Amino acid sequence: MLSVIVPATPGSQTIDFGDRWDEFAALLRQAGLTRGLFGLDLSFNEDDRRALPASQRFDPYPCVHLYGLAPAAEVEAAVPVLKQLVPATDAVCRPVRTARFDGDLAAVAYTFKRNFTRRQTILKNDRRRATPVRDTRDRPLTVEQEIRTVRALDRIGLTGRIMLLGLSLEAIAPRCSGRCKPRT
Repeated sequence: MLSVIVPATPGSQTIDFGDRWDEFAALLRQAGLTRGLFGLDLSFNEDDRRALPASQRFDPYPCVHLYGLAPAAEVEAAVPVLKQLVPATDAVCRPVRTARFDGDLAAVAYTFKRNFTRRQTILKNDRRRATPVRDTRDRPLTVEQEIRTVRALDRIGLTGRIMLLGLSLEAIAPRCSGRCKPRT
């Protein structure tokens, strides 16, 4: 499993799955991935570290990111390249994450989830450390964020969040006896 978060342009409030789709496909190919089944995910990220001065907090932004499955050997080889192409920032501390797929279909379902969240960066006390550590908590979207999300999803279409890298729907889905035609 692979997750890649490309930080949004500071101050950007645009939600465009189509532009991000093209950006992620190019990034994955540049890192050497040839096959994979991915979904574009969305979160609204906010900095709620109130103990810090405003100048040290990041501005809220919508974040379209990638999550999905690819061959383990390709992912392992791609990770060092991806970490160079997508370095950590204050807003995104770990932009590239991987985990072995254990066969649990929840990972596949997560790729196509329909419920999005508002992620708040917070400071959390840790008894093992002298100072609070950075953490996140999930919150429901605001009404305004829900409206923006629905509009973005409408623009991209029903299958627009699905990214098949080196695959086609015919190769992974059973035939539908001529009743349906996959989008090309």
